[in-house]
Amino acid sequence: MVLTNFISQTELSPLPQLAQVTQQIGPDQLGQVRFQATYWRARFVASDSQVVAKPKTTVQVIGREGLTLIVVPIEQSTGRVF
Repeated sequence: MVLTNFISQTELSPLPQLAQVTQQIGPDQLGQVRFQATYWRARFVASDSQVVAKPKTTVQVIGREGLTLIVVPIEQSTGRVF
C-alpha cells in the first residue's frame, strides 16, 4: 500500500473577489461562503483576528488553500477591508 502525502499549497488570487457568507466564519472556525455560484469552505487569512463574519455578510476572497477559500472581512458600511 502506497500512501501519498498531499502538501497543501496556498494560491493567492490576482484579483480579489467578493463572496457571501452562508455559515459563520470565526477566528479559529471554518465557515462556508457562496462564491461564483458554488459553496466553498472558507477561513480568515489571520486566525488571531477577533472578527466574526455572520451569514448574509460579504467577505473578500484573496486566495485558496486546497478546497478552502481564504477570506478577509469587509467593513459593511464603507466597503473597506479590515
